[in-house]
Amino acid sequence: MILNVVADARYLREKARADYLDAERGLFERWGPTAGRNLTDDDRRLLAVQGKAVGWKRLTKIAHIATAQTIRRWHRKLIGITRAKSGGKPQTSPVVEALVVKLAVENSYGNDSWGRRRIAGALLALGHDLDAGTVRNILRRHGIPPAPNRGRGRDNDLQMAVETLADIAIDFAQTVVIDAGRICRLYILLAIHIQTREAVLVGITEHPTEAWMLQCARNLTMAEVGFLQLTKAASIQMDHDAIFTAHFRKTLADAGLDVRFTPRRQPWKNGHIERFIQTLKNLVLHKFIFLGENAVREAISIGIRHYNQERPHQSLDNRPPKPPSGSAPDLSKPIIRIDRLDGAIHHYVRAA
Repeated sequence: MILNVVADARYLREKARADYLDAERGLFERWGPTAGRNLTDDDRRLLAVQGKAVGWKRLTKIAHIATAQTIRRWHRKLIGITRAKSGGKPQTSPVVEALVVKLAVENSYGNDSWGRRRIAGALLALGHDLDAGTVRNILRRHGIPPAPNRGRGRDNDLQMAVETLADIAIDFAQTVVIDAGRICRLYILLAIHIQTREAVLVGITEHPTEAWMLQCARNLTMAEVGFLQLTKAASIQMDHDAIFTAHFRKTLADAGLDVRFTPRRQPWKNGHIERFIQTLKNLVLHKFIFLGENAVREAISIGIRHYNQERPHQSLDNRPPKPPSGSAPDLSKPIIRIDRLDGAIHHYVRAA
């Protein structure tokens, strides 16, 4: 028992040291050798939080950008201070502030890190209406850096707003699996209803032959159960990939759909499905090494169900496309975390 406690303490010390050095390395990569003269307050908060976790005495041996004494002063000034208790916007309760930090820390997986808007959406589902700016300020106070890739180099919705959008968009994702000792690539056909953002898995195969594509078209247009019939879609768009054969397009057209192509070499023109595929990769495909097609199918099905029923969407006022029916969350109930795919996806609800 004592050995386990000692080992855990040593692990935490080494982890804190590695986290601090990673933070310094990121700042040197951004600013170069002049990093110490170009730090923002957010950078100083980050170093202060990581430095405190290391311990001020041990920090003197590894700090390079600034001395341990300077970093400790930053901690007192930028994190240790309290806000005024009167005037201005009401102070966020410590319970809600702790919840913001919890959501940010527990959901920091690479490109799937939760940013301020994603956290605000999760809070809304739990009965706390915080704007993204408040979430950002809380994260800053606690020295939590922004989520990676939060900024958008191209605003797909804005560029497509001047055009007439199709009802449905389709495209392929790909993933590599190990099946019976061999490495193979699977092709995953996905569809999304642009207005509601509801998404479905159309099919998965190692060999997307024309016969397989025709079967996918029939499944999409099947009376009463096909996705295109359920959504009452009148049009569908896709890119110029040769995999969308003439027979595939004809099957869709024969079902009464207006089949459209996006411009060549302009994937942002099909931005909704492209963004969904990236989300699915971050949620599921990049987190596992799959052993066979069935494992991929099960993981994607769980990921899409989370996407449709639980994940807040900024374009839908932080509501999921198909939220489960029920009353507003009871703020007196405790918050519980539901793990999907063995903890790869987190969802938070109020206890029943």
